[in-house]
Amino acid sequence: MGNSSSSSSSSTPKHACQVVIVGGGYGGIQLAVQLDSYCKVILIDPKDAFHHNVGALRAIVEPAFIKKTLIPYEETLKHGSFVKDRVVSCNISRKTVTLAGGEEISYDYLVFACGSSIPFPGKLHGSKWPHTTVHIIIVSPIRC
Repeated sequence: MGNSSSSSSSSTPKHACQVVIVGGGYGGIQLAVQLDSYCKVILIDPKDAFHHNVGALRAIVEPAFIKKTLIPYEETLKHGSFVKDRVVSCNISRKTVTLAGGEEISYDYLVFACGSSIPFPGKLHGSKWPHTTVHIIIVSPIRC
């Protein structure tokens, strides 16, 4: 559907509850990996890979290291899935998020891990925000 793509494996996690994580930055990807064997995880991010910002600085002096700074989301989760798209709305009463491509995804738990934005050289050139912002919101403990 549109610009979203998903990937998942056939094995199942221990619990049936579904956690949607919006944002694949440092916090989002770490949480997704930690929950991957525990419950069904859906990671949503408009990019197809995690960019290791701090590692990118090392690539300045060691150009071969640049390959290690981009980690594809589709290869990160063993049980969960990745959707390449942007969340445009959230309906808390129906427990759904709507993607830019129009798809609705339901959840039992929703995590907004929208990341941070800092000026270059810590981020890729073209960052929208001139200051640092970090947003991770977990509404309630995850208990399946």
